[in-house]
Amino acid sequence: VAVTEGDEIVVSGFMSNAGFNRDVWLRKYDAGGGELWTELWDSTNSGDDVGWGLTITPDGSIAVAGMTPVLADNQDVWLSLWDPDGMLIWWKQFGGQAYVDDRGLAVTADPNGDLVVAGFRGATPADTDIWMRKYDGGGNVLWSQVVVGSAADRDQANAIASEADGNLVVTGEIRNGVGNDGDIWIGRFGPG
Repeated sequence: VAVTEGDEIVVSGFMSNAGFNRDVWLRKYDAGGGELWTELWDSTNSGDDVGWGLTITPDGSIAVAGMTPVLADNQDVWLSLWDPDGMLIWWKQFGGQAYVDDRGLAVTADPNGDLVVAGFRGATPADTDIWMRKYDGGGNVLWSQVVVGSAADRDQANAIASEADGNLVVTGEIRNGVGNDGDIWIGRFGPG
């Protein structure tokens, strides 16, 4: 969920369709809770498309991060940018190694309007690494960053925020390879 400067509320997630797949769902409400518009996005691959996180950019556009299918059992990071009226401007997809999942779980906009998506990149079916990628407002990749935990386990970034100077604060989990135990992880990264 995110709130615009005009107190409009934007939410994202997913809606199940008739084929039991999920489509990205994006809705904007006015300050009084009245629906302004709703958009659905479905990839050409049948499977689950989900919007996990969103942010409002300095110009009022809406960025949504999530996942989109590649194969029946494989997901890629999905990032999209929408104008304030719900029109899709662009979308990008990132996939690491074949047959492992990659997901965008959070997104933020820096003061320049550049977007940073955070989540995880699959190394093996049982091992994921914290992953971040920065895009300019046109959808061009500026940089990528990977944080690898000490054990071959499922590490991921769950949230990201931009500070006023463009530095990024990211939090998530690094698992220690023993059962489901993990540690809270937080990191700060420079804007470039």
